[in-house]
Amino acid sequence: MLGAPQTRSRRLLAASEKSLPLPELKLDFSLVKNWFEARKTKLPALIMSGIFFWLTSSLLQRFYPAQLENWLIPGSYIVLLLSAGVFLMYFLSYVLMNARQAFFISVGCSWLIWLKLHQFELDLKVVGFTLTGMLLMMLITANPKARFSSKS
Repeated sequence: MLGAPQTRSRRLLAASEKSLPLPELKLDFSLVKNWFEARKTKLPALIMSGIFFWLTSSLLQRFYPAQLENWLIPGSYIVLLLSAGVFLMYFLSYVLMNARQAFFISVGCSWLIWLKLHQFELDLKVVGFTLTGMLLMMLITANPKARFSSKS
């Protein structure tokens, strides 16, 4: 019976007629669209972070940190710290969507880099105090209107 058409059983035919229709698949991309719309306003910050990342990486590729130590202000590493700090601030303001938090995190990271460049021993206490200080600065300056408004 190679050429005979296949027939369906009555039970299979009845089951296929009683089956529920599949629900229509509705794709909602509103969350993705809102995410992109919010990030579109911070696109200049991402471009600026790319410029300062290029500056920082080119400084580190062309010079040793000891050669950058005495530029502008002797013993300060000011050029390296400013380029790395500004890069972090712009990049984190794009990622976090909050320029104030990005500023405090970048200042804390720049301070840790400065300590490391001046060969301070960074143990867990120093890093912990730095992170705690950054957190306290962010909490203190988070939203001054929300602290003093009384809604009762």
